[in-house]
Amino acid sequence: MKKLLLLSGLILVFSSFTDAQWLMQVSGFPNESTGAFYISVVSKDIAWISARDGLNAPYISNEFSRTTNGGAKWTVGQVISGTAIYDIANISAFDENIAWAGIYHSYGAQDSVCGIYKTTDGGATWVQQFFVENNSSTYVNGLHFWNANEGVFYGNTRNGYFEIYTTSNGGTAWNRIPQININDTIQTGGEIGFVRAFETVGDSMFCFITSTSSLYISTDRGYHWIRKPTGITIPPNCWFKNIAFHDENHGLIGFATSTATTMNVHETSDGGNTWTLVNSTGPINLFALAAIPGSPNTYVSTGHNASMINDRQNINHSEETSDNIKHTNSGVTYSFDGGHTWQKMPSTDNKHFLAIKWLNDSVAFAGSWNNNPNNDGMYKFTSKLAKTNFTANDTAVDQGEQVLFSIISGGHSTSTYNWTFPGGTPGTSNSSNPIVTYNIVGTYDVTLNIINTWGNSSEIKLSYIRVGNGGIEKLSPANISLFPNPSEGLLTITGSFPILHISICDLLGKVVYDTNTNESKVIIKTTGLKAGVYNLIIYMQNEKVNKKIVIN
Repeated sequence: MKKLLLLSGLILVFSSFTDAQWLMQVSGFPNESTGAFYISVVSKDIAWISARDGLNAPYISNEFSRTTNGGAKWTVGQVISGTAIYDIANISAFDENIAWAGIYHSYGAQDSVCGIYKTTDGGATWVQQFFVENNSSTYVNGLHFWNANEGVFYGNTRNGYFEIYTTSNGGTAWNRIPQININDTIQTGGEIGFVRAFETVGDSMFCFITSTSSLYISTDRGYHWIRKPTGITIPPNCWFKNIAFHDENHGLIGFATSTATTMNVHETSDGGNTWTLVNSTGPINLFALAAIPGSPNTYVSTGHNASMINDRQNINHSEETSDNIKHTNSGVTYSFDGGHTWQKMPSTDNKHFLAIKWLNDSVAFAGSWNNNPNNDGMYKFTSKLAKTNFTANDTAVDQGEQVLFSIISGGHSTSTYNWTFPGGTPGTSNSSNPIVTYNIVGTYDVTLNIINTWGNSSEIKLSYIRVGNGGIEKLSPANISLFPNPSEGLLTITGSFPILHISICDLLGKVVYDTNTNESKVIIKTTGLKAGVYNLIIYMQNEKVNKKIVIN
């Protein structure tokens, strides 16, 4: 059984919570103690959430809510009306009108009501596209659409291998991936998936974890899969199962038991081939774990406070029992170093935070438990969460030359900037784009500290600026190589120094691809771009390089 129980009659009381960091919103669900267990963010204005009833038996819900104005108003609906025995695995939305929902029977055998449902009118009506055979073991554990046509969902094992289905026509037809497209069979004794324990990255990656702690990963929108045993031991009564990836190589997996006070997190830097236990400092909250797009090595965890009693959640599609369990971690914590050091976001302690989804480092929605239809239930992030990084227009200059500094990440309209420039004039600055003159020969560090409402982040670049009397060797665009160019699917970018940021713009200046990195060799997929000529902009520690690329 998949449910979340509270003590009978427990009423969750929230205080008013509004600041420049997280803005409390009203989810609109009619019953108190209803929370958002999955969030699909389309843009800064459009998001869909699927609900979980935290107070009323049987503790499930097929309700959803949707916003088209950034969360100022959320509109509630149901995927299936009638008896509350069906639950929503998750919702994947394309825009304000089109979305898909995965439905499963919360306790007992699956039946023909279960499957994939689609709406094209903002949730007013839902049409079943895929149904599950009666008494089958098939669950819709999680689904995702990359665009209006291409999507994937995964279930459990059947006939010796995982049920994974893809569609290329918006869900009109779903086709099971053949076993030959998965590089390994299930483990002895069987293997199942977990509801919502999956991750998507970019325009093609989907991965999920299983009951044997294996990672199934696809980098071509679900058509081919590699099974990678992680070697991580899943503890008994593991109620919280989380996976978060920044890219195809870097990610975290977190497990936690009903009595845990922090999440047990492992990390990979090679696409899941090897995993290492993270010996972290600071609180990793239990409920959700998320990677922040556009901010390398930045992760967020969410949790709920000690008033959450008897939390029972999604264990192997079966009922779990435990009494008087209290979770003392709450609010939101973040890490800028890949999950090794965690800090609490100010003003979030003792606040319930459930599911969370980030569009980028400055747009995020998080679920909570509502008090009633007119109070609480959602939060929206209103600041910017990104590790401080900056660049200079030139790092090798003559005496008396000026250097323009620019922020790559970490800045926000409400941020305070504290620069220090040893050897420069001025020696300090609070500007977002300071201009500094260097009059004395030497090599100098540069430091930037950015302060936001959630905290602060610093970056120091040692021996960053070199000042001489002329003839200084400067970094040249020749230090960047591209292959192949023209590109027909993959473009390899190699630099003499780590590449910090990559943008691709069309000839009108519209950004069509944008990512942060910290590697000297970066491979990007260009399959989603139309054929034509583009401007490739590469930010390195010492220079911004512009190149023309051709996409065939």
